[in-house]
Amino acid sequence: MGAIIVLVILPFYARGEVRDVRHKPIESTLFTFFVVTTIFLGWVGGKSIETPFLEIGKGATLYYFAFLIVGLPLAIKIEKELHNSDYNPISGIIKG
Repeated sequence: MGAIIVLVILPFYARGEVRDVRHKPIESTLFTFFVVTTIFLGWVGGKSIETPFLEIGKGATLYYFAFLIVGLPLAIKIEKELHNSDYNPISGIIKG
C-alpha cells in the first residue's frame, strides 16, 4: 500500500525547472537503477520464499523506497542548485 501512495504523490514533488533528462545526469542515473530494481523486485516476487531471494528482495525494497523518499528529492535539489549555478554538469565547464 505504501508503494502505491508514494507513486501517487511522486508527480507532485518531482517537478523542476528543467524537464529534459539530458540536463539531469544524477536523476537519470538513479532512475535507471530504479527501473532495474523494479524489474528485479518483480522477478524476486515470483520466486519461492527461501533464503537468497528473501534477503535480495529486502535489499531491493530498501533501495526502491530510498530512491522515492530520499534519492529523488535530493537529486532534484542538487540538480536545481547546479542548474542555478555557473557549473555545467554535462560538459564540466564553469561559465563566466
